[in-house]
Amino acid sequence: MKGQIYCNKCSKRVINDKCRCGHTTVYLRYSHDGKYYYRRRYANGEPLNYEGAIYILAQLSIDKNKDKNVPFNPHKYSDQRAEELRLETQMDAWYEDLETRCSAGELKPAYFHRLESYKRTHFVNLFDLNIEDIQASTIARFKNSLNHLKIKTRKNIMSALHVFFEWFADQNREMQWIENYRVPDFPKIKGNDSRVTKALSLEDQGKYLAEIPDRHRDVIEFAMEIGCRRGELCAYKVKDVDLVNSTILTERGWSDHELTKPKNGKVSVKLLTPRAIEICKKHMESKLPEAWLFINPDSGNHYQCKKIDELWATTTSPVKFHEATRHSYATRMAKILPVQMVQILLGHSDIRSSMIYYHGDIETVKNAIPASYYSHTKIEGRVNAQRFSRPPLSATQPSLRFFSSQRSTFGRT
Repeated sequence: MKGQIYCNKCSKRVINDKCRCGHTTVYLRYSHDGKYYYRRRYANGEPLNYEGAIYILAQLSIDKNKDKNVPFNPHKYSDQRAEELRLETQMDAWYEDLETRCSAGELKPAYFHRLESYKRTHFVNLFDLNIEDIQASTIARFKNSLNHLKIKTRKNIMSALHVFFEWFADQNREMQWIENYRVPDFPKIKGNDSRVTKALSLEDQGKYLAEIPDRHRDVIEFAMEIGCRRGELCAYKVKDVDLVNSTILTERGWSDHELTKPKNGKVSVKLLTPRAIEICKKHMESKLPEAWLFINPDSGNHYQCKKIDELWATTTSPVKFHEATRHSYATRMAKILPVQMVQILLGHSDIRSSMIYYHGDIETVKNAIPASYYSHTKIEGRVNAQRFSRPPLSATQPSLRFFSSQRSTFGRT
């Protein structure tokens, strides 16, 4: 491989670590099939020096002579390739793809904005690295730099970074930047410091609901009655209410000030309780079908998710809004309905999601067991030992002594 090193300032050839003009930064020029290619910077964007140029030139020679059956790619060591494989460059392309998916409704705006915050505050520390040089040890060091954060936050950040590398692997299969590329191994983050979610009883719901100002109480109580999400609650319109069938249609929700589809992307129907119907009738009066069902009297417009959180924060409740409404609703319904029906009421695609919302206790389990279950296990206050005793051997059944005496004859002819 033919290549020469030149000074960045005077463009004269450099043969040691410093040019005659005193300048230390250089650029590498190499040729292949009659064409010249240039390399002026490292993968992290820093100007190239003499030692780095010598190393790259040696790698060029090794790569060219490594396998005659594999065609040599001269762009692999050029400035263009180094820029393409910078993590910052690829991550910018990833975010452009995410933004496109978000605009198409395939991604929730709240999730996209969270990823943007990860990029600004955490991923920026990796921007100067070349993806080709990132290994499991690099990922482990990055994980350790997050130790000051909560475990759940660390897991979310590492999960987002893993999604990026999976995306790059898909792009690399098409563009062929790196041969035989595989996503680096990600270390597992053990433990869980998330707060345990709880559900409120009907009495506690009424207690904390009384602490909400009268003009805002209906919207909070409505969420308790039907177990809807906060973003869906603020997005209901008059036309969604079906008083004849006592249902309400959930086909939209707010996500970071943007009106989108519901969280699972599917339209669902929720049942209205008698109290929920009363609230609907009150707030539907003199409104057009396209009007918002609940209007914030302070702003004259629909409620925002932030306002709902602020209202609930004024109470003395130890639980969050979604626990006081959706979790409590699911727990209450699970006591009288099978979990498959609770799944329908909550609008979940996976029944495992519904199980997370149920908060039972030993008293609930005890009350669910019928008294008849215990009656057949007791006779006059004692456990019926007869149910567990071994029946006596009949005259025709061989005893254990018989098998012991015949053991020596087994297997003989």
